[in-house]
Amino acid sequence: MLRSPDVQISHVIVCDPNTSALTIPITINTKDKSIETTALIDCGAEGTFIHKELVKQHQLPTYVLNRPIIARNVDNTINKEGVITRYTKLNLGLNTTDERLLITNTGKSPIILGLPWLKQVNPQIDWANGSIELPEHVLRSLAISKVTFATTLAQNVKDNEPHTILPEYRDFKDVFDKAQTNQLPPSRSYDHAIELKSDFVPKNCKVYPLTLKEEEALDIFLQENLGKGFIRPSTSPQASPFFFVGKKDGTLRPIQDYRLLNEATIKNTYPLPLVSDLLDQIKGYRFFTKLDLRNGYNNIRIKDGDQWKAAFKTARGLYEPMVMYFGLCNSPATFQAFMDDVFHEQKQKGGLLIYMDDLLIMGQTIEELQERTKEILQICRNHRLSIKIEKCVFHRQEVEYLGLIIKPNHIATDPTKLKGILEWPLPKKPKDIHRFLGFCGFYRKFIQGYSQITRPLEKLKQVKAVWE
Repeated sequence: MLRSPDVQISHVIVCDPNTSALTIPITINTKDKSIETTALIDCGAEGTFIHKELVKQHQLPTYVLNRPIIARNVDNTINKEGVITRYTKLNLGLNTTDERLLITNTGKSPIILGLPWLKQVNPQIDWANGSIELPEHVLRSLAISKVTFATTLAQNVKDNEPHTILPEYRDFKDVFDKAQTNQLPPSRSYDHAIELKSDFVPKNCKVYPLTLKEEEALDIFLQENLGKGFIRPSTSPQASPFFFVGKKDGTLRPIQDYRLLNEATIKNTYPLPLVSDLLDQIKGYRFFTKLDLRNGYNNIRIKDGDQWKAAFKTARGLYEPMVMYFGLCNSPATFQAFMDDVFHEQKQKGGLLIYMDDLLIMGQTIEELQERTKEILQICRNHRLSIKIEKCVFHRQEVEYLGLIIKPNHIATDPTKLKGILEWPLPKKPKDIHRFLGFCGFYRKFIQGYSQITRPLEKLKQVKAVWE
């Protein structure tokens, strides 16, 4: 930006990313609207700032600074926005008058409350317990819930760092303990029954050859699952093949090939939730916690007397499962019915979504979310269900769930999930088109004119279509 040489320019540090900072949800009331957003409390910032896109989005009035300000980073380099020339006015809870917020690019934080604001508010911060207290008039003005900053700081924990239980949930340490899953789950009314058609005839199968690496993985699988009581030696006349498939991280996933057994199984028609129905329930909630159930299907036992039907053959012998595994055709229905029943009361109250082993807990305030989360954890304890802490996220205003990005009053597709569409191989036959459109169909509600866009591809599904 060009400026005349006689204009005085001051300098200001916008944000210090290395300081201990706290992101809090706030509501700012203007003359004609309420703006729900987040603010970064950062003692390394030498002012109060607002993102230029937030100003543009809500058409906030702007004013020209008498003296332009050079925005600098904490390392004294010039911020990519260069010179700040404009500001807006908002009430930030300090008094009855509006205050000045400098308009610039604030990165991922819509608003930054820097050292001047902190000096005036003088919040009480307890670093040992991870809590922050703001004056009551500030809480009321910005509609800030009384939350502990330990929960919001937890959002910034890197994936490779140890996962710790938040202070609010330390009474449920046993629910997050992996050790409790190293034993056979209790028998319940939802034990998985394998009901076979009347013309079923038991079938034998061959042993699949394994590589040396796969043989080592087989030995580990058998040792672990025999030790937990998840499988036992079998003399069943029915046998399904067993093999491994590679995962992206280089490890091996054990597979029981139950295709022939599934063809002879009477299907359970219990419905899985429609994702569109689940998303309709998110409206109005501002805070989210996502829990992931450890062991998934293995939390359900196979009905006593039906274990032989799911026997699988390995180079080390014939075994039958005591718990439900992934390949059985009715496993999803059994598991969803179990989860719906266990958490029925909480689902009726609202604020809880369940799709298989993924739980999304929602609240309009942090306090409501915390209480609801404690209720869910207590139910998990009562039913001996363990939560995988490393896959949980707590007290977020943005969370990934079922391949979507969930925010208050906003749902969007996860860009990382769209990578599969961008890298999809060129279709060579109608079946390839079927697969591609089946995958894309999940996102049709996010694409305006989806049916018009896909019409040429739909024509290629026809048998008479000409392929070059």
